[in-house]
Amino acid sequence: MASAKNKVIAGDYAGWDVIVGGKKLSFMHRLTRFDVNKNNVSNFELVTSQSGNSFWGSFLRGYVSNALLGPAGLMASTIGQAGRQAVLISFEFTGGQRSLVEVDGKLYKKILQILY
Repeated sequence: MASAKNKVIAGDYAGWDVIVGGKKLSFMHRLTRFDVNKNNVSNFELVTSQSGNSFWGSFLRGYVSNALLGPAGLMASTIGQAGRQAVLISFEFTGGQRSLVEVDGKLYKKILQILY
């Protein structure tokens, strides 16, 4: 499996890079920057996660974690596979924009720390 793109792959800001500097999350395109923070994100959720393992193995692991421990278990199983993982996150912003983002597991963990 190829590594995650760390990019906005659909919706508003499609093609923009997703970066974290310190405790700041941003979407960047050339010299334009859109800062993503608790004040302008109305909702964000994990859409899917896939590690270097098979899709079905990842799906079953996430399903079992979610069934046993709820959303916290799903997030924990996702964070625990940060190596070659690709994570899709859906963002909804207070201004009505929506973005689908693909990031690696390490960046996903940082995003959770910033927006939680």
